Amino acid sequence: MKVGIISDIHGNLPALEVVFKAGKKNNIEQWVFLGDLVGYYYWPYECIQLLDEHSVSCISGNHDRMLCDIYNGNNDLLKKITLKYGVAINQALKSLPDEQLKWLCSLPSKKELSIDGYNVLLCHGSPWNMDFYVYPDANASIRNRMIETGHDLILFGHTHYPVVWRESGKFIVNPGSVGQPRDFKPGASWAIWDTTDNKIIQKREYYDYNHVIKACCQYDPGNLYLQNVLTRRK
Repeated sequence: MKVGIISDIHGNLPALEVVFKAGKKNNIEQWVFLGDLVGYYYWPYECIQLLDEHSVSCISGNHDRMLCDIYNGNNDLLKKITLKYGVAINQALKSLPDEQLKWLCSLPSKKELSIDGYNVLLCHGSPWNMDFYVYPDANASIRNRMIETGHDLILFGHTHYPVVWRESGKFIVNPGSVGQPRDFKPGASWAIWDTTDNKIIQKREYYDYNHVIKACCQYDPGNLYLQNVLTRRK
């Protein structure tokens, strides 16, 4: 079986669309999503619809949790989030129907799956903390702590940097970000896990991000990071 691994969509519909198209070409049979559906960009409704259409196993990310905190009454958080991240979460709160908001807020922070006999853990930042960043230069103690969960495959996101480690015969994988790459390589980052030979393949799909940049200019003209991060290269 081929499993598509995605994370950190952040409301970027054009990026998510191209990943699912690539998934069809690569004969993906099952999808998993590692959190952060909302934040930064502006099409959460359509992104949720696509996840539903593809029967994706989902967990929550820190941006999803921020939206839910505000939805559940923490209005003081909204101004701080808008200043730092832009208007996307506020826009999502206003535009998403109650059914989608309740679904988003019902997502677990992590999830265990059994896929073709492998024990798989889905988490956002790390198995012990949604907000913990595990970067590609993480030391052995952090990697060992992840392995100590006992799962055959530990899948995480949050950093927007793709990484594949194999430790003690087990995989630790970050597919990178679909919606906002931070590794200075434009495009939508994701990964394929082929359970037949237990192999991970990192993927990058290119798309016309000018549509996203145009929306940034409309909704967040003062936040140039939202535009520049999509196109920057080393």
